[in-house]
Amino acid sequence: MNETEEQQKCNYCHGDSLPIMSTDDGDEADVWVSGRTLEVSVTDTCGAYINFCPKCGRKLR
Repeated sequence: MNETEEQQKCNYCHGDSLPIMSTDDGDEADVWVSGRTLEVSVTDTCGAYINFCPKCGRKLR
């Protein structure tokens, strides 16, 4: 599969799990990609399986 340069350098689906959405105003609501799972942390952590990075669109294997 041919990945674009943006997809090859995407910090959200490669390497460290950078938050896609994070709130620092006292409320906990963080969203990040972990492997093929889109994880959400509010009070408890939950996740949903995904096939594509929500930031760059790269297909996750």
